[in-house]
Amino acid sequence: MTEASLQASLAQIAQIQGKLRQTHLAAHLQQIDVLSAEQVTLYVKLRGYDAGGHDHHH
Repeated sequence: MTEASLQASLAQIAQIQGKLRQTHLAAHLQQIDVLSAEQVTLYVKLRGYDAGGHDHHH
């Protein structure tokens, strides 16, 4: 492996990870559209957003 091939591989990995992260976060946003108000409240609580913090680590 050369320095150039290492850099190219890391750039490709970063791009794929970015796309995965975007898809993951988009799914969270879409959850709100399909859940009832009560379900959203529970979802927010379970995700740790209601305590002012964010206990879930991505």
